[in-house]
Amino acid sequence: MLKSYDLQDLLAALAPRDVWIVSSTDPLRHELPASEVKKEYRRALEAFSQEGAAQAIRIRDRRPVRTSLPSTAN
Repeated sequence: MLKSYDLQDLLAALAPRDVWIVSSTDPLRHELPASEVKKEYRRALEAFSQEGAAQAIRIRDRRPVRTSLPSTAN
């Protein structure tokens, strides 16, 4: 019975299924940039590449949602 695991190992086990990581945070709940998350999850990224599914794992920063359309002056 599995009593503990590393998130990298869990993600690697999901290859080649689609996985999204959006707005990842550290233990103090500070948002991490996607570039930092990619460094942390390099083993999982390698596992997806080995499965021929490098495009199936997506790591993204949160993007602000535009609440209004830009105005156009005539």
